[in-house]
Amino acid sequence: GDVAAVTLPERLVATAVMIVGSTWFAYLVGAIAALVNSHGAAAIRRAAYREKMIALRCFLDRHPSVPKTLRTRLVTFFSDTWIRKMKTNNDRALLNDLPEALRRETRFRALEGELRLAFGGKAATAQNKESEQDAGEEDGKRGQVSEK
Repeated sequence: GDVAAVTLPERLVATAVMIVGSTWFAYLVGAIAALVNSHGAAAIRRAAYREKMIALRCFLDRHPSVPKTLRTRLVTFFSDTWIRKMKTNNDRALLNDLPEALRRETRFRALEGELRLAFGGKAATAQNKESEQDAGEEDGKRGQVSEK
């Protein structure tokens, strides 16, 4: 009820508690707004994809003479185009969320194979590196077995 801060320490504590409370409330409101905004953008992208696929189905329904293989190629094209577009956007957003040092290393590793090819080397993929490491480990184990 009617309890009031009288002394200076009581007023300082009450002020600090109000500042922390209002900051926390502002953070929650901002986080919820960001969540609603990102969900809204994703829903818009999904709706655009659905509209494109519905338009394609309507076109194919109006033209039954289109062969089944061509129908499949058309659907695959639009699906793949949409997926590539989403991957490109998501990659940028993902990398932008990383700390600068980690972002630089990730970009370098992602482009490492292309850089090797550009400079005349052999392209090394993560799978190639893993298989080379596994082969090296197996050779090392064989050497250990033969030494015993």
